[in-house]
Amino acid sequence: KVAVGESPEKVLVGTDDTVFVTNARSRSVSVVHRGTWKEAAKIPVGVEPKGLGLSVDGKTLLVVSATALDRPDVGTLTAVDTQTLKPLWDVAVGNEPRAVGVIGDRAYVSLGKQGELVQVDLKSHQVISSSTGLRAELNRPPKVQNDCPNCGAPTPEPGPGFNGSANLEPRGM
Repeated sequence: KVAVGESPEKVLVGTDDTVFVTNARSRSVSVVHRGTWKEAAKIPVGVEPKGLGLSVDGKTLLVVSATALDRPDVGTLTAVDTQTLKPLWDVAVGNEPRAVGVIGDRAYVSLGKQGELVQVDLKSHQVISSSTGLRAELNRPPKVQNDCPNCGAPTPEPGPGFNGSANLEPRGM
C-alpha cells in the first residue's frame, strides 16, 4: 500500500516506470517511483483532477481537472514536465472534462456533460477545436430513402444514425 493524496482515482505509469496518481480531493497528482513505492512528490493541479495522459515522447504529463482553480465554470488541461515535475502550462478546455488521450501532437479531452471531444494542440498549447461533432454524428437520425412515393412507408438508409432514440455520448477514453 502506497500513501498518496485524498481520493486517489486514476493511475498512469510513465515511460520510466514512474507512477502518477490523481488525487481528486487534494487538487494534486502524486508521483511514486518504482522500487521505493513512496510518494516522492505532489504536483499541484486544478480542482478534482480526473484524467491522465502522456505526450508521445513521454516528456509531458497531461492532467485533466474538472474545474480550474480560478474559474468554477470550466475545466483545464495542465501540462507537467515529467523530469522536473513542474507545471508547464494549462488551458481551459470546457465544462467538466473527464479524460485525455494523445495522438501525435494533439490531445483529445472528453467533456462529460457535453459528450464531446476537445482538440488541443500540444505545440501551441491552444484549443484548436471545441467539438469534433462526434456526439452529433452518433445521434444523427437516419436519412430516409423515398425513391418510390407510392410504395408505402419510406425505408431508413443505413448509416451511423440510431433512429433518433439513442443518446450516445463519448464519456472517457
